Amino acid sequence: MDSLLDTLWDQILIYSLKTAALLDTLLTPLHPLGPTAIIFLLAFSMVLLSGVFRASYTTKRHQQLEKDFQYWYGIRQEAANHADREKGKAMAKNIDQAKLNRAYYDYFFEGLMKTLITTWLPLLLMLAYVNNAFNPAALARVFGSETLFEFHTVKASAVFWYFVSALLSFIGIAIAKYLYKRKSHSHRGQI
Repeated sequence: MDSLLDTLWDQILIYSLKTAALLDTLLTPLHPLGPTAIIFLLAFSMVLLSGVFRASYTTKRHQQLEKDFQYWYGIRQEAANHADREKGKAMAKNIDQAKLNRAYYDYFFEGLMKTLITTWLPLLLMLAYVNNAFNPAALARVFGSETLFEFHTVKASAVFWYFVSALLSFIGIAIAKYLYKRKSHSHRGQI
């Protein structure tokens, strides 16, 4: 078993190094933009890709768990709306304890795993690349300065700028979605 895991880890490491080398090659034409722009573009592209992954990736299990949760939630709502208030509360409590809590837990956990795979894993993998490719030694070698930028005496690291860029990207995309929905709803009202 140990040799299998060693082989698997070696393959993951080789794949990671090849991917990093490919990214280095693809980003070389962008060097005139500077490291801050490149890191921002990497963070923005990862936020966009994670949105695409989130929208396109789903499992049959997640869909089934959502149906189960909605079914048991509907049953609970019917029980809670029973004509006899006390009897309705008791039935709703029994449904909560018997099925709804478990259905919600399974549905929530599956959604959490989906979010980890589609959102956080790509962002963290890119963070690892940025941390390696834009460390102070690499910045000095490629761009001639060990820092991205400075605020008085505080030097900003590539990791810090990546977090700021990802946060700004999430906010920018959310605002763009909101404005697009608002604009599309106003056009539908005019037709």
